[in-house]
Amino acid sequence: MIRFMYFDAVGTILHPTPSVSEIYQERARKYGYFGELGQLKQRIREAFTRQEILDGKLGWKTDDRREFERWKDIVSESFPEMPELDACFLDLYEAFGTPEVWSLDPDLERWIDLAQSRNIGLGIASNFDHRLRNLINFFPQLKSFSEVVISSEVGWRKPASKFYEIAMRRARVRPSQILFLGDNFRFDVEMPRQAGMVSALVGEFAAMPEAFLGSDNGAKVALRG
Repeated sequence: MIRFMYFDAVGTILHPTPSVSEIYQERARKYGYFGELGQLKQRIREAFTRQEILDGKLGWKTDDRREFERWKDIVSESFPEMPELDACFLDLYEAFGTPEVWSLDPDLERWIDLAQSRNIGLGIASNFDHRLRNLINFFPQLKSFSEVVISSEVGWRKPASKFYEIAMRRARVRPSQILFLGDNFRFDVEMPRQAGMVSALVGEFAAMPEAFLGSDNGAKVALRG
């Protein structure tokens, strides 16, 4: 039986609104950027990929300083012609720590109610940084999560095995009793499953949450993927 559920944060229970590229474009206009959205979206994607490769080379170790530098590099590479780059970066960095650019998943309250009705513990396990703490304070629903595992605080990013070890230890139940949910197959399904947890993409869970939580058969559904 599932006794604890971990949710990823960004792209799972928290969604950038309207989208990362649109937020970047809107904020950057104040600093002299008027580029095309499609090109900006591609630049952000490529910059993010380069930082993921770098983090892999660093062994997925991280801290708040690394995360700050990481996002600064992503913004810098996204706006190579930006005349006021530092000011734009700080604007964006601070904005993503406020509810202004985020929305909660519409199914979140239903999932919380379902878990609480079955005495299932709730946690967040995220590659975000300290700004997630600010969002938890802003959104009352997020205070239902008793455990919050943030990569920059624990020193390891997903998919480092130590990240999942810390998450499992904090859940205080057997790994096989933990359901790990997210939107990234490698980070939120494959690696948790290798660590001994039950895991699934959040879209699969959203389609039939009771099947995952209601019985031993529900765990088997998740394990089959």
